Amino acid sequence: MRLKKGISIFLLIVLLFSSFTTGTAFAVVEKSSPITKEDLLKQLNITPEEQHEAIISQITQDSKMKPSEDTLVIKYNQPISTRIHTQAGAVVKKRVAALNYDIVTITGNKKIEDVINYYRNLGSVDSVMPSVPVQTLSTSFNDPKAKDMYHLNMVNAAKALSLAGKHEVVVAVIDTGMDLKHPELKNQVLTPYNVADPMKRPLADVHGTHVAGIIAAEANNGIGGYGINPNAKILPIDVFNRGWGSSDYIVAEGILYAVNQGAQVINMSLGSYYPSKILEDAVNIALDAGITIVASAGNEGSSTSRYPAAFEGVISVGALNDQTKLATFSNYGPSVDIVAPGEAIYAPFFDVDKHSTFMELSGTSMSAPIVAGVASLLLSKHPNLTPLQVKYILQQTAKDIGTPGYNMEFGFGLVDPVAALQYDVKKLPKFNTASDDLVKGAIEPFIANNEGIAEGHIKLPSQINWYKIPVEAGQKVQLTLEGAKLYDYEMVIKHLGENSEVVNNVKVNDVQEGKIEAYLYNAEEDGTLLIGVKDAFGKYSKEGASRYTLHLQIADDWKDDGITGAIPFHIESIPYSSFWQKDGPFYLTAKPIETDEDFDTEEVVEAANKAEQKEEKTAEKNNGADYDYFTFSVDEQQILEINVIGVPGVNIMLNVYRGEEFRMVPPDMLGKSYYDNDFMGPWPMERSNNNGVGEGETLVFEAYPGVEYVLEVTNAMDYYYYSPFMYFDYYGFQEQDMVYPNSHIPYHIRIRGEQLPPDEDGFPMNMYDMYYYEETYEEVIEEFKRDRLTKTPSEFQQDYYYSYYFYEKEMVQKVLEAAPSYELGTEAKGYFQIYGDIDLFKVQPDYNGIYQFSFNKTETMMPMATVLRYDEKEEMLYHVAYNDPYDYYYGGFKSNNNLFVGLEKDQTYIVMLQNFYYGPSLDEYSVSSKLILENPQDKYAPNHKPEEAVVLPDNKTVKGNFAMGNEVDYFYFESDKDQLFGLTLQAPIVSEKERNGLPEDLFKPIMPAVLIMEDIDGDGELSDEEMRNAIYFYGYQEDVTGSFNAKAGKKYFVAVMNYYYYGSGASLTPYELAIKPAPKAGAVTPLKEVTKNKLSTKGYFETNHKEKMYNLDVVKTSKTTIELAIPKDIDGVLAIYDAKKKLIKSVDYYGKGDSEFIELTLEKGSYYIGVKDFFGGGSVSPYELTVNFK
Repeated sequence: MRLKKGISIFLLIVLLFSSFTTGTAFAVVEKSSPITKEDLLKQLNITPEEQHEAIISQITQDSKMKPSEDTLVIKYNQPISTRIHTQAGAVVKKRVAALNYDIVTITGNKKIEDVINYYRNLGSVDSVMPSVPVQTLSTSFNDPKAKDMYHLNMVNAAKALSLAGKHEVVVAVIDTGMDLKHPELKNQVLTPYNVADPMKRPLADVHGTHVAGIIAAEANNGIGGYGINPNAKILPIDVFNRGWGSSDYIVAEGILYAVNQGAQVINMSLGSYYPSKILEDAVNIALDAGITIVASAGNEGSSTSRYPAAFEGVISVGALNDQTKLATFSNYGPSVDIVAPGEAIYAPFFDVDKHSTFMELSGTSMSAPIVAGVASLLLSKHPNLTPLQVKYILQQTAKDIGTPGYNMEFGFGLVDPVAALQYDVKKLPKFNTASDDLVKGAIEPFIANNEGIAEGHIKLPSQINWYKIPVEAGQKVQLTLEGAKLYDYEMVIKHLGENSEVVNNVKVNDVQEGKIEAYLYNAEEDGTLLIGVKDAFGKYSKEGASRYTLHLQIADDWKDDGITGAIPFHIESIPYSSFWQKDGPFYLTAKPIETDEDFDTEEVVEAANKAEQKEEKTAEKNNGADYDYFTFSVDEQQILEINVIGVPGVNIMLNVYRGEEFRMVPPDMLGKSYYDNDFMGPWPMERSNNNGVGEGETLVFEAYPGVEYVLEVTNAMDYYYYSPFMYFDYYGFQEQDMVYPNSHIPYHIRIRGEQLPPDEDGFPMNMYDMYYYEETYEEVIEEFKRDRLTKTPSEFQQDYYYSYYFYEKEMVQKVLEAAPSYELGTEAKGYFQIYGDIDLFKVQPDYNGIYQFSFNKTETMMPMATVLRYDEKEEMLYHVAYNDPYDYYYGGFKSNNNLFVGLEKDQTYIVMLQNFYYGPSLDEYSVSSKLILENPQDKYAPNHKPEEAVVLPDNKTVKGNFAMGNEVDYFYFESDKDQLFGLTLQAPIVSEKERNGLPEDLFKPIMPAVLIMEDIDGDGELSDEEMRNAIYFYGYQEDVTGSFNAKAGKKYFVAVMNYYYYGSGASLTPYELAIKPAPKAGAVTPLKEVTKNKLSTKGYFETNHKEKMYNLDVVKTSKTTIELAIPKDIDGVLAIYDAKKKLIKSVDYYGKGDSEFIELTLEKGSYYIGVKDFFGGGSVSPYELTVNFK
């Protein structure tokens, strides 16, 4: 198979890591686990490494957006028998006969890769891949606001309605269930359908209600506002069944249902990171049926493609805010067609408590239905328009915003329903239609000396230009496609045999807009090669800006450089350039090895099995992997930089081995992954695959004289090494086995070396560095070889590449002495000389203020900075702030590498720099700084330590900020009597005007947390025990609310912090904290045994209560059922914690008046059971908590 363009795994991490998903965070995305008390307390003295590790830990534990581990989607050309499924190790879960798909679940202990390989070898199977998740694309909920539906004014909806036609249009909303009783929808909806469970009616839900309301909320009924097209009818199609997620095959069935019900428009405010084949097939059926499809572009704030929005023919919609600017969360790039308002959209809403209501929601989930509504208006006037014509009209009539014309930020612009309805459909151009005779219409480019060239334009949507050349069996055709930078081009290659039948069909779309596509085609028989050139997303330019050039190069055989592990190419000296020294040419090609093994039919008894065995007969080929090896050495110790120039169409990987270890491996075993179960070796000392297809690679390492090094250049990426989800990387499961692209375009190698200046601080700060400096090289090699053979890969890597912290007290003075002074406002330069090098700078500010630190970056060097504050009294270093070039919130590398940090005058700080890539670099780094804002702290500062706690004023209300970085603000108060206190903390969004021109990074949303800690001994100091007994409350972009009991005459610390998990630094986002008395609360009654193996207790929820905790002692390992029976006015939440109050499981599956329960096996030990109302409300009716052991 061919790899499609790669998906950054961090783009996957980002959505899970944020709270941008709706309350029903679909695509098997679970609710975020509650932040534990330990997490919050840890931030009181947290290191950047600890915070980074916590992020990675949360990603690996909470990520549910990877493809399914036990469900496969199989496309067949002939129905597959139950017997064959059983032999494969699977059972049929669902059959989508209309699309020729079986959905199967793997049984027993079968490995997913084994089951997939079994199906792949069946001739009746066209493709097999894991089911992929789908989620809604709205962002976090906000508090209800005034009925200011700005989006109606922005698109001039009222005038558009006056121009609409009289034809009734049905819009299928493939989403969650919706509130069919909502006064804005009850007269607008048709009979709903639950795809996941057809016998059940869809349950009312938040997301679907909001989306449907945006499209067709009723007008002139005296309630709320109105939809974009209140005359449309909504066909509700629930694909989530009020579950945590949906799957591609369920959504595909929803699309087919919409087709069968005669919908004219489909809206899908949902998306997946993966281009699911079953989903694409369903989309194409709908488009062929004349249905216009609108989908959300995604909420990653990046150029990531989301599906189905990125499928050709679908209208992909980005989101704007009320200032006609791209919303911070909205995706952009070549997949986006148009934009519409999507931030803070006010529309009908379903609340589990109030039921029918209204709410503002944000996301491309909200912008898509605006466009779907506009499409329905257009079809109400012109019902015979095709989906392509609707899309074209909306694109051509959109309001141009941003860079003039089509651009990467807004696509064709802001949807304009008035202009669309005023468009003269008689002026629609004629679009390309599929031709039965592609050969006749194809252009034959001029070929001379086996090379050809063709140029063209894409001026119409979904236009494809065909070219043809005759080919002979065994010929290789190198194709290269280069085009305009705003467009993402694709090649479609069809090989027609002598009888004009298609013998091979290949799509090539490995890179994004503005980059070169390339493919080396191997003709296995005589015939005609057709090459189609198109835009991958159906984009175009009427003015001719979408211009491309297609190059062809024909060869009669493979271009082989003859380099192997047994016969490596020796580089005589460094520096080296294969181009200037005219070595080579070097190619990444691997000639296929074919076999034709006979199959055995004698042992096959039944005819069905004979047929299946015949289908498994195939010509086995190698996977195209080529490994070229180069040997070299150096005369003196130096830093080497190896650069391999990018080859279009190929993803290059570099590995460097020590020659002594490399020679231990037989040549025929080279190229195998050291993660292979049967073979481990050779182990690369350095490797690089940081870039994508066609980008080339650079690798930097420290070389020593007297050592032979071996460079491996390969087109075979080690996906097992690079994917945290290993084989669950979707692109490892395409229609065929992995085949690595070859190329007849040569690559070039450049190697340069330098002896860098001495380390800036002369203070090595990592185990790897010390290891090599404390022993001779010979001793190191011997120990390396011994450890390599006796330790597991993980143990080996831990020992050889582990960097340690230096926050220990005994290290602090060494750090202070080693760090050279740095004057704020100046520039400092230096190098990362060794693997894991850490450079230190000492800073002593003259002013309180927010300072901006800026860093340069290159391909091999990207500084990460950590700022530490020196506490002279304790002789310790404490974390203040850090920057990470990677944006874990939105995904991808940040456009700038800045750090904003609050520094106090007359304090001493250590700025610690480390290379993001962790290795050395020949590129010099630079650090500059400037004062952004003087004295930004609130009036209570400094109050960042318990001993600096400020006594709360009489009204116990304060306003503050986190301007001085990763700080904690401490306050103090005394309770005059036993009483219950309720607290609120508000963090309002700061308007652009209030920012007064200051950088936007200073006003990012905060994640506030409040800790209440009793000063048990009343000494005004905070002990470890007192911290462990803290009561905590937290929120995200919303008010923090809670309540706590205080004792008469007791004093309390209140700690306010910014639990800002996607980066720390200065923040000018304000907060307001208020603590006020609340009605007195009673203590809980402990669990008591009522019968054998059954415990029970009753209690009450008071207003603004905190979670009630019950001790649970389990005397032996038992299957345990915990049930919380609640009154009708309470929505209960039930949780079980371990002895350290770490959450094990929490449930809130049911609504008001419905019992919650947890079933799990508990081992002997102590636990805590927590109960609360989801909304924090109170009730005069008791709840009952019971525990049953079996």
